Amino acid sequence: SLNQMMHDLVKSQSQLNLLRNEQEEVLMKIGEQKKILKSHNDSFDRVFRNMRSADIKEISDYELVSQKTQDMENIVKVMKEKVDELEKIGRRSNPASEDGFTVIPYTGSNRNLKRKGLNNARRNGSNRKLANWFAKQHGAGCC
Repeated sequence: SLNQMMHDLVKSQSQLNLLRNEQEEVLMKIGEQKKILKSHNDSFDRVFRNMRSADIKEISDYELVSQKTQDMENIVKVMKEKVDELEKIGRRSNPASEDGFTVIPYTGSNRNLKRKGLNNARRNGSNRKLANWFAKQHGAGCC
């Protein structure tokens, strides 16, 4: 019976050692999982911070683009108003006539010149004649 008790004691001790070893392995695996979870948590924190900063940048970029678009719309509006004013002034006044020359308001098209057979509003050689005329008028030499 003493042998039996000794045998049971040794068997219990070996089971206890086996249980301790398994417990140590489980604790090591839990420690590794804890490290992995902490690493993932840190990664997610970085990703969320980057997403927030990207969202903030996107919002500020959108606001900047929106402001620039609004500014451009305002500029175009002012330009249209000025063009309308100039057109009203041009409609009210008659073409100016001085020294036999008639000034016709520019309409933005060369179609009328092409219909008359002219390719350009300026004629070749007219710059030189005009420069000579100015030189004689002012008594100075040009070019």
